[in-house]
Amino acid sequence: IFGISEHFSNGIGIDGNSIHFENVEDPAAIIEIPSSILDAVEGGEDIIRFTHAIFDTESLFLRRRELLERDRYLKVGSTIISASVNNETIQDLQDPVIITLRKNESLKNETRGLQCSFWDPNADDGYGNWSGKGCYVINETEDEVICGCNHLTSFVLILDVAPVTESTTSSPPFIEKSLQHVSFIGVCVSIVCFVIIILTYLIERRLRSTSN
Repeated sequence: IFGISEHFSNGIGIDGNSIHFENVEDPAAIIEIPSSILDAVEGGEDIIRFTHAIFDTESLFLRRRELLERDRYLKVGSTIISASVNNETIQDLQDPVIITLRKNESLKNETRGLQCSFWDPNADDGYGNWSGKGCYVINETEDEVICGCNHLTSFVLILDVAPVTESTTSSPPFIEKSLQHVSFIGVCVSIVCFVIIILTYLIERRLRSTSN
């Protein structure tokens, strides 16, 4: 487990299930890499290089202005943590990488939803964007979220902080569909009644003409 905080440990341990740093105090983010990832390293090298980094802001993960405006209520809501092995692209893992991320204190009480995400440099036509593909929520508490992902890259929590307003009164889809059906039936009934009135008028007019 890689634990990220102001204090770092020196010891690294490998057990049957994961590779981890030891004695990390109060981490802002934790990443647990399955030992099976060693099978995904090309060439079966004897020396395995683990690299990780943390970022307090997304200033190095630039998104287009148009995208920021469209997704203005989707905020980076945690520390960003990156990890790599031998600087290789690691993806489609059988055993998931487990990431624990602490929610941003200033945003967590405004959150309407969240997504475990990673930085995809190929998204948005190559401009790059946060994506949830291959990631999912394992567990959520008031203060942190545990995510699972099938690859190694840069991970973060994306929080939906869209405001809830009284004007947001859209009906559920099934109600809207029912109203459409009622409207359609009402129109059909009106047409039938109109046709009956016309036929009645024509028949009455014809009877009057015959009697005269």
